[in-house]
Amino acid sequence: MGLVSSLVAGQRAALDLESARGVADVTLGAGVRRLNEGAATSFVLGASIPLTFRDDNSGNIRAARAMVRASEQSLRAAELEQRTALAHAHAELLAVHAQATTPAP
Repeated sequence: MGLVSSLVAGQRAALDLESARGVADVTLGAGVRRLNEGAATSFVLGASIPLTFRDDNSGNIRAARAMVRASEQSLRAAELEQRTALAHAHAELLAVHAQATTPAP
């Protein structure tokens, strides 16, 4: 089951990556500029904020969410399969134990 849970973790990481790609990056800058007129020096600040009118990465985010859901369903199926196998083995063990402890006629 470790492989399946690793798959789920990987799909969640891919979803996080695609979600991060959908966010616009804010860029800040600062520096010193020497002016051509005389010996004047100035401090310069700059900022860039992209305006996103639509999310171009929404398709990739939806696909990543679908992959996460699919891998989570696979994990639940694997867990159910393991629990079912354990319940059958337990029932078989109880039957063998009962047979072994029953006195012979």
